[in-house]
Amino acid sequence: VLLIKPQTFMNLSGKAVIQFIDFYKLSLDDLIVVYDDMDIDISKIRIRKSGSPGSHNGMKSIVNILSDDRFPRVRVGIGKPIYEEDIINYVIGPIPEEDMNRLDEGIEKAKEAVVDILKNGLLMKEIFIEFEENIKKIYLIEDRKIIEKHEEDINNPMLEGNIYVR
Repeated sequence: VLLIKPQTFMNLSGKAVIQFIDFYKLSLDDLIVVYDDMDIDISKIRIRKSGSPGSHNGMKSIVNILSDDRFPRVRVGIGKPIYEEDIINYVIGPIPEEDMNRLDEGIEKAKEAVVDILKNGLLMKEIFIEFEENIKKIYLIEDRKIIEKHEEDINNPMLEGNIYVR
């Protein structure tokens, strides 16, 4: 397993990804992209097996350079600024202390999701995970509709299965 963090501008992420894939002679089956997403609430994650890049310029670059969108991605919610004109400062500026813990929760969830994808694969279209108090809610989504919902008590030591439904 290799983890890369492109050192290019975010809008040019595809150039770094294609160089990595070409150098190590990888296929898209070997790729998982993890990135921040303002369209998802802070601390939540969304996992997709494939699909369009949405409004994220880094993902647009990756999909454009690879000429393909059939690779999994883990989107980490960062929420949106109160005012739309603050978007650039919100994304590249300092993270307010009150948001840092929630952002760290999302990063931890993304890490766990990537490990689970590496161990077990990813067979569904899309998954959305949220936590409310001690309950982990897992939604399987297909064609923008919830097709299955699952809840787990995260304090129950008997629940150690993976989060992906096959």
